[in-house]
Amino acid sequence: MADHRARNHQEQQAESGALRMQADAMTVAVMELQGAGATNRLLWEGSAERGRTFLLAVLTFAGGAARARIAGGTDMQSGLTGFGHAAELLSRERMASKQTAAAVREPLTRAATAAAPLMRCCDPDVVTTTEQLLNALSDVEDTARLEAALEASAEPSTQLLCRSCQGGHGGAPAGLGDLCW
Repeated sequence: MADHRARNHQEQQAESGALRMQADAMTVAVMELQGAGATNRLLWEGSAERGRTFLLAVLTFAGGAARARIAGGTDMQSGLTGFGHAAELLSRERMASKQTAAAVREPLTRAATAAAPLMRCCDPDVVTTTEQLLNALSDVEDTARLEAALEASAEPSTQLLCRSCQGGHGGAPAGLGDLCW
């Protein structure tokens, strides 16, 4: 009988450790996602950055038009050449922007992978918190919602007490990353 209890306790400890690792992995992936989103906003979305892109496009247009005019082109040819050069620049900028935005795919995949075991947890509060975090991840641009969901998953809550080990933490409340599974 004591051997059976010891084995059950070891199994609970192993499961607890595995799910804690998943909660940690999810937290790390969410933080990576926030970093990738912040980088994307910094590099591509600010008004100053948009202004720089506009200025570069205007200067590229003017330079292309001037070169065409110097080479003996008409006003129409100069304008079309300038537009062509500006379009090339904007195309390269757009491609680079999309590559930066695609950088959120990996942390998003890691977060979803880490969430799977948490969604199967027997504690409905853990499942609800995980669902809220996954829903917040669906719109990485809404940083306030994402941060609120991440905080909710980490802040202590008396509803998430250790149920499986009957107060093994001395009755202390636990957050998503500190649960007894």
